[in-house]
Amino acid sequence: MNNKNDTGIYIHVPFCVQKCAYCDFYSVEDLKLVEDYLTALEGEIQLAAEAYGKISVDTLYVGGGTPTILTEKHLSRILNALYNAFDMSCVAESTIECNPGTINTIKARELRKLSFNRVSIGIQSFCDNELKGLGRIHTSLDAVDALKMVKEAGFERINADFMFAIPGQTVESLIENLTSAIDLGVKHLSVYGLTAEKGTPFDGMVKRREIIMPREELYEASFLKTHDFLAEKGFLHYEISNYAVPGEESLHNLNCWRGRDYIGFGPAAHSRMGSVRMGNVRDIREYLINPYKKAFINEVDDSEKRMELFMLRLRTSEGITLQGMSESAKIHELVKKGLIETEGNTLRLTKTGMMLIDEIILILEEEECLILK
Repeated sequence: MNNKNDTGIYIHVPFCVQKCAYCDFYSVEDLKLVEDYLTALEGEIQLAAEAYGKISVDTLYVGGGTPTILTEKHLSRILNALYNAFDMSCVAESTIECNPGTINTIKARELRKLSFNRVSIGIQSFCDNELKGLGRIHTSLDAVDALKMVKEAGFERINADFMFAIPGQTVESLIENLTSAIDLGVKHLSVYGLTAEKGTPFDGMVKRREIIMPREELYEASFLKTHDFLAEKGFLHYEISNYAVPGEESLHNLNCWRGRDYIGFGPAAHSRMGSVRMGNVRDIREYLINPYKKAFINEVDDSEKRMELFMLRLRTSEGITLQGMSESAKIHELVKKGLIETEGNTLRLTKTGMMLIDEIILILEEEECLILK
């Protein structure tokens, strides 16, 4: 289990009941395309099996979109295709994303029976005004019920997604949201800052000043308070947006951040296999016509792979191990500013540094004396 040669699998389910205005993930609302999507997906999975052989898989992540729109029969088709194509005997973690507005007691039990052992619930907030502002289809009561239902169905590993810097939200109401989740027994939290992603309807509303985004000071205060509060509650801030009680970290995501191979299936899904990076077309109808067509296929050299690994590992609490740190004046300056901390040859971001990771990467990638071990 968790052999270094094992591969992760990501399935993108590109369907939503209603597209959230702020969301930049690829999804559509046309559920009439589900059957054709499943047929195309089965074909793509089979082609990958022919290309890579019966690879050993250790983590599965079904995301979207809203995977829980699909019926038990639909999800069984996906799982059967994977089990027929690959060696799934060593899967340690099988996660499915869930929208509180698309889950009930029966659905929760079905997911557990289908061998999913981890569920990620997109709560975002327990405040109805904030949910309404985000355009979510569920209420705070739906979110509470969803957490209770998946626990009663036998899920012990549960993630809850939350957002901060929602217009109208305060630091205090954010902490109330996180407190409620912890009181309901959640041991993994993903906490994302709301941003106006280019090209989304939300971005248009911000530009037209129909929505006023919080000031940068509130964004920073929310991030730092979340870190401190969850640390007090025993949560490890193990990646910029992810917190877990030790032992509850997402294996699938950790493997991705550690540079392990993964294959993505479905429209807009990405893959990383050895030195090859691939991305599927970001259009459901184009995908249905030719599920084997790639939007891009890039081969990266050793230098690019090292830089990719540098950026991924820097996101995590594990940090990066470097040679040459003692020779770097920029490293010493970043330590003095409280943005990074060092231990031997290992470098980690501080909670303040996590907010400035892009700037820190630009500084460190110019240091020729630094060698990633």
